[in-house]
Amino acid sequence: MRYIKYICILCLILNVTIVSVLANETIIVPTGRTIEVKLEQPIDCDVDNAGESVTAILHDPFYNDGEYILPEGSILSGKITILKKAGPGGQNAQLKIVFTTVETPDGVKIPIDAIIETDDNSG
Repeated sequence: MRYIKYICILCLILNVTIVSVLANETIIVPTGRTIEVKLEQPIDCDVDNAGESVTAILHDPFYNDGEYILPEGSILSGKITILKKAGPGGQNAQLKIVFTTVETPDGVKIPIDAIIETDDNSG
């Protein structure tokens, strides 16, 4: 395939710190937890570039060790930090997105630190 094109559901591998603005508490989600989100716009190497904004919608409510963390429909916002086409000789394409905020359906904005990257950790 000549370029990366992500359209549907992504599984984020999380290393997340979620600060609950309402409860004034910090929640640490262990590295390796996954969360399903759907990109609001596809990412295409022929059109998009590193530095562009990205938003994704939380597919289901998110729980950590049985504790309710985020409701379904929350919107994650971030930026593409790495976006490279697949190279010659079978080189993998690379994608890395850093999400920095999540907004709940009732409008509460929460700072987060979450990363999605290609599954071979190349970016």
